[in-house]
Amino acid sequence: ITAINRKDSDNSSDTIKLDYNALKDFQKQNQYDVTFTQSKEFLRYHVIGRFAYNMVFPIYVSDMDVAIVKRAIMMFIDRHEILRTKYLFENGKVKQRIFENVNEQDFIKTLVSMKGENIEDRLRWEYENSSNQQFDFENDFLISIKIGKLSEESQGILVCIHHAISDARCAEIIQTEIRELYNSIINNRNSELKPLKFQAKEYAYLIKKMSNDSESSAFYKKSIVDSLSLNGTSYSELKKLKKNRYRNKLKTEIKKTQLIEGKELVEIPQAYGHLYNLIPKNNGGHYSFFLKPEELKKLEKISSDYGKSNFVVLLTLFALVNLELKSEKSTRTLIPFSQRITEELNDLIGWMVSEVLVVISISDEMSMKQLVNNVSETIVEASQHRFYHHERILNELNLDLNVLAPELVNYAIVDEEYNADLTSKHIKEKGVKTHFNHSVTFQHYLNCIRIDSVYKLDYLDNHQMEIFWQTFLEKVELLFENSDCLLSQLQKNEVF
Repeated sequence: ITAINRKDSDNSSDTIKLDYNALKDFQKQNQYDVTFTQSKEFLRYHVIGRFAYNMVFPIYVSDMDVAIVKRAIMMFIDRHEILRTKYLFENGKVKQRIFENVNEQDFIKTLVSMKGENIEDRLRWEYENSSNQQFDFENDFLISIKIGKLSEESQGILVCIHHAISDARCAEIIQTEIRELYNSIINNRNSELKPLKFQAKEYAYLIKKMSNDSESSAFYKKSIVDSLSLNGTSYSELKKLKKNRYRNKLKTEIKKTQLIEGKELVEIPQAYGHLYNLIPKNNGGHYSFFLKPEELKKLEKISSDYGKSNFVVLLTLFALVNLELKSEKSTRTLIPFSQRITEELNDLIGWMVSEVLVVISISDEMSMKQLVNNVSETIVEASQHRFYHHERILNELNLDLNVLAPELVNYAIVDEEYNADLTSKHIKEKGVKTHFNHSVTFQHYLNCIRIDSVYKLDYLDNHQMEIFWQTFLEKVELLFENSDCLLSQLQKNEVF
C-alpha cells in the first residue's frame, strides 16, 4: 500500500501540522484508542474470523549470526509498541492493549534445513506460507519473523506483518532498523537510530484530537452531490434504489458471513462506516503494460509545460478517458494519500495511508491546462480531509462504493531502472480479486512507468480495457504535440 503526498500533487510541502502540545494531556491506561485502520481490520476479523492480509518481504544478511539477529529483532520489537499490541472490545469500542514483557517465541521462528531438500522450493513455500498466515487479533501479535540459514547463499530474514499495522513505508523502516541494530551489535557500538518521539497510541490520540469531522463531512457531501448533479443524477433518487445502498449491502454481507461461519446472527453497529466488501470477489481482470522511455519523456515534457507533477497529469488523463467511457461530465476517484505529515512520523510503524476522494469535472470550453490546474488544486483541497475515511462517507450518504467513487488511482516512485522487456503486456482475463470498478497503479521507474489495471469484468471487459489504454496513449501523443489544446480536441467518444 503506497501513498502519494503533497509534493506529488503540487510540489509543495504539507500544511497540516500535528499539535504535539496536546500530548501533555495524554495519560497512561490499560487500554488505548486505536487508529481508524486498526479498528477497521479488527472489526473485519470480528465478523469473518482470521484472514490473511499481509506484507511479506525478505531482509538479506550475509555471514549471518543467528543469535545476534534474534537480539536485533527483539530490540526492534521493543522499540515499536504497535508490534506488541493485541486488540479487544471495551464498552463496544475497539481498543488496543500493549504488552511490555514479551518473548522471542512470540515473534521468531528459526528455519532448519533438511537433508536433500530443494532450497528454492523451500524458500518459495515459506514465502507463500507467510503470505497466507492468518493472525488472531485478540491473541496474536500482528508480526511474525522467520530466520533462516539454509545454505551459504540462502540466509536471512523473512518478515510477515499484517496490513492493519503496516503500509509500504514500513518495509523500509523494518529493513533499515533491523540492519542498523544488527550492525551495532556486531561492531560493538551504540545504535544510530534516533529515539521515537511518540508511539502509535499517541498518534491515534493526536489524530482524534485534530480531526474536524463535521467540516470534512460537509465538504465531501457537497462535492459528491454536486458531481452527481453535473451528470444529471439526483442523490435522493440514487438512494431509493436498494442496490445503491451501502448499509443494506453490508448488512446482507455480514448475515451471509455469520451463516457460513455458523455464528449467531447479531447486529454489529460498529461495522457501519468502517467496513466495505468483507471479502473481495474474484470477479476481475488484470491488464498491465509499460509507458516506454520515449513515451515517458513525452509525459515529462507535458508535465513540465503545465508546471505540475507527473502524477497529476496521469490522474487527469485517466479521469478524462473514464469520462469519455461513461459520457459524463464529472467523475469521483479515490487516491491513497499519506498521513505521514511530519518528520517524526516517517519512522513510525503503522498503516498511515487514507484514501482522499477527488472530484474531477469538465466543461466543453475548458483547456487541458485548466483541467490539470483544477485537478491539482482539488487534490490539495481534498487532502485537508485525509483523516476522514471513505468508509465513513459511504455510511453517511448510504451510497455504495460503485456509485460514490468507482475508481482508485495509485502512484509510486521506484528509484531504479526496470530491467525487463518493456514491450510486454500481461492480461489475466478472470479470477482477480477486486474492490473497485477500476483501480490502477502507476509505478514510476527511472526509465519507464509500469501501469497495472485491475477491473470488474461486468464494468469493462478485456477488449475494452485495451481500448481504454490505447486511448490514454493517444492523448499523451496529442498533448505532446500541443499541450495547450482544448478538451474538445482530445475527446473522441466514438472510440467506445
